[in-house]
Amino acid sequence: MATTPKAFVRSVAPTSATTMYSAPDGVTPIVTSIAVSNSATTPGSITITLDDVALISGAVVPPQGVLTLDVKQVFSYDISVLGGATSLGVHICGVEVSS
Repeated sequence: MATTPKAFVRSVAPTSATTMYSAPDGVTPIVTSIAVSNSATTPGSITITLDDVALISGAVVPPQGVLTLDVKQVFSYDISVLGGATSLGVHICGVEVSS
């Protein structure tokens, strides 16, 4: 089993729910860290789902703030992101384990 470090998402948060990563065949993806930054002077909200199940649901990121989450979450097929403002930068990293 080969393990490959991966930046699953490194983008500005979309303002409509959008699939940002889809797992390739033969790979088990694992999210290990999430960081969301807000460059605005107003709060912004973020929702992140793994396989259509919310991991973060409507969390508020304060103005000029950062939300970080250190996790070990195995999922099967995709990551979707929904931001309440275009000022949110989303960084989701982990590993892909090939079988």
